[in-house]
Amino acid sequence: MVDVRNRLYRFQPKLGPEWGSGGIFGLKYHRDVLYFTLAFEAQAHFYYSEYNFEYEMKKLKIFPEHIHKIYNFDLIGKAPRSGGDTYNAVTAVDEKIYFGGWIHAPAIYENKTLKFTQKFSHLHCYDIADEKVKLLWKDGPGEEDGWAGEVSEVLYDELNNKLYIARGDGHFNLGLFVFDLDKNEMKMISDEPALKGTQFFDKFVFNTGALMFEGLQYVDIDTQEHNIIEVERDNKMAKDGEEVYEATLVDRIGCMGTTANQLFVFLRGGFFKGNPFTEAENNEPPMSFIRLFDFPRSSTSPFRANVLPIRGGLLTAYNALPDTFGMEKLKVFMPSVLVFISPPMVKIVGVFGARITSIEKMGSSILVAGNTMPNTIQPIPMDSGHREISVLSDDIIDRHPPAFEISVHGSIIEDKVWGGIPLTGYTQRRMIIHASKPNKIAIFEYTTEFPNYGEQLVTYENIMQGKNVIDLDGYAGITSFKFENTDKRAKVSISLR
Repeated sequence: MVDVRNRLYRFQPKLGPEWGSGGIFGLKYHRDVLYFTLAFEAQAHFYYSEYNFEYEMKKLKIFPEHIHKIYNFDLIGKAPRSGGDTYNAVTAVDEKIYFGGWIHAPAIYENKTLKFTQKFSHLHCYDIADEKVKLLWKDGPGEEDGWAGEVSEVLYDELNNKLYIARGDGHFNLGLFVFDLDKNEMKMISDEPALKGTQFFDKFVFNTGALMFEGLQYVDIDTQEHNIIEVERDNKMAKDGEEVYEATLVDRIGCMGTTANQLFVFLRGGFFKGNPFTEAENNEPPMSFIRLFDFPRSSTSPFRANVLPIRGGLLTAYNALPDTFGMEKLKVFMPSVLVFISPPMVKIVGVFGARITSIEKMGSSILVAGNTMPNTIQPIPMDSGHREISVLSDDIIDRHPPAFEISVHGSIIEDKVWGGIPLTGYTQRRMIIHASKPNKIAIFEYTTEFPNYGEQLVTYENIMQGKNVIDLDGYAGITSFKFENTDKRAKVSISLR
């Protein structure tokens, strides 16, 4: 058996007229084949790490040590092609890998403008044994300034042999769809746009609100019935007991997962967790909000990342700079991080650059796709990012967490609550505040489970003019912060070792 991990390499910026930088998406290791899509070059890669030697001998009369297939989406349309997948729309079952996204075929880039008149959404199937790609479905073409909803999630329903398809990024044909694998046909279930979803008990659950999180919708696996669930929103519903701003509550959804009988919805500023099919208990809403890496005027979020079930918990990424669309004067306050969630614990287990685009488990290794650059609000003729796949040992979950730094200005945070910084595993924890005047800062402690709704665990620290060093060693779990008075000239740093 050849270890495919030794075959992985970095991708330099290449031709691909699109929105800034794409990345490596859809990492899926299935039956000794590693798949991913390289966006924006519109390439689907398939690395074989082990072969059916008898089959190969009959076909080619050789015994290759490895094989690497590249599919350039020629079944969609003419070259030059660009695009791919930027939401990790992939699933696998038996000998098949199903993957979706969108493709420009051909890409029409003129005068620094990318036209969408040949942009198609797609669903493909790769047969591992036959080494062949089949186009199952495509939708398009687009219009000059609009496109058909991209495929952003693919979930397999084994009971009914169907694929559930979420489409929330686009201008028309948005909603929740199902592809019948027996009949080879696509059907709309709901015109409520969805970007991400997951299986939760006997239901497939998706968001409502397209790229945003405005609520939930689901399909019952047994009955195939579709319904919408409203998620209760209270601006004091966060576990730290402080205000949750409306922009945070509905901001871009990153991914969804399940663990410990709970549904997790990761988005900018934190995540919702709970069971939306239950009633409030002891005044606690069915879905609580946990503040995590919440900063004003920042795009730090899990947007365009996926969630990986691992060790019975969830591993996901909060990216420093996933996307600049609609975000002016963005600030970068922290690096991108891998976080492991196993209630009640949230732990930082990896520190990366601008963003993490995809995560996958491969034996005892964790594959992490990284990128140096974000998507941007203007198209350019070639990808601008350096992309690579890092191979980590899964014992990062057990190790002492990596060094982590945050820097934020008082003019940004003002007197708002911010933070949501996991301290678990760190033995040296310091906050340094350079203040222009005397002040006071509130430090809130919480986990995914406590304190209860309407309660707070809060400590106040006095701030003197000049340099202040606050020892955070006496705090536990996740911490968020709030100045009593705005100090626009203040500079705040958090150092975790």
